[in-house]
Amino acid sequence: MGGLNIVRRLDFHDGTSWVARLQLPKPCPDSLQRLMNEIHTIQVIREQTRIPVPEIFAYGASCNNAIGVAFMIMEFIPADTAMDSFGGWSVHRGKTPPQFRKTFYSAMTEIQVSREDLCNIKLIFRRLEVLSNSPTAESSIQLGGKAK
Repeated sequence: MGGLNIVRRLDFHDGTSWVARLQLPKPCPDSLQRLMNEIHTIQVIREQTRIPVPEIFAYGASCNNAIGVAFMIMEFIPADTAMDSFGGWSVHRGKTPPQFRKTFYSAMTEIQVSREDLCNIKLIFRRLEVLSNSPTAESSIQLGGKAK
């Protein structure tokens, strides 16, 4: 649980796991806008890059929903954080252990966004205001000069 969200893993009988994230305390316009910005950013990164980000299954950016708070339900991606791996910070002080460097750097290279993609992703943030104000504005997102 963070300062603004409570996060719970939802495990289903078929072995599927999702993550439910609920905004706390009662959201304000700024926190609702941040939630929408995050949702749109995750969706564009998922569609336009090879960076592994969760699929968003459902969200509500108001308190006027069945849950009663702003929320996001997304795919659970099992992983260890770099800080918790290899014995934790007290052991590695944030540095990749030598025996894992080649594998780690190769994996990071695989998911890197090209320089062009990074420049184009900046357009997301310029267009998020449009997305939040227009129900059909999602079709106006453009990356690399192509309408999405």
